[in-house]
Amino acid sequence: MVKSASIFLYNATKQRAYFRDVKILLPITWSPQPHYQRPKTQSYEKVKAEMMADVIIANPHTKYGDDPYTLQYGQCGEKGRYIHFTEKFMLNDILIKVYGER
Repeated sequence: MVKSASIFLYNATKQRAYFRDVKILLPITWSPQPHYQRPKTQSYEKVKAEMMADVIIANPHTKYGDDPYTLQYGQCGEKGRYIHFTEKFMLNDILIKVYGER
């Protein structure tokens, strides 16, 4: 999903932007897997914004439900705080019709 989004972004911005490095925090409720890596500096904590993950998978937001969203305080074109996905969005194909392939 992230790789195809990066390719789309790269083409849409006339080769000016792409995702170079993406860190994703999984919900603590997910069972550990051998291929999961422990976070080094990223966390769900909002104490230090620069240490937050770029993408988080967490409980649904009361306003957006299972729809993905970006927490963005700045202007268009400025980096947002993070992209929020839910477990249901990542594991259920029902939202593919709206948002496309993951």
